[in-house]
Amino acid sequence: MLSCPGRTPGAKVHIPAAIDVKRIRRRLGLTQAAFAAAYGLSLDAVKNWETGRRVPDRSATTLLTIIERNPKAVIKALHQPPSKKTRKIA
Repeated sequence: MLSCPGRTPGAKVHIPAAIDVKRIRRRLGLTQAAFAAAYGLSLDAVKNWETGRRVPDRSATTLLTIIERNPKAVIKALHQPPSKKTRKIA
């Protein structure tokens, strides 16, 4: 199990059951296309989530929760140039 600084080992992770993607995107002042591009999401997925045709799976909900709480951290993590230790995924 991973240990988080300042957290009790074995503490539960709280992932919301539902997330308002449109509200998050609008709060950031981004179009659907810009939001998808900035955070490595599919434009179709963003559109489907916002219209209610689909709901984000657990992994997407986790990412969206982090974007909602700390969008700059996600941008920083996703947009760093690859290091020599980073493997490029085909």
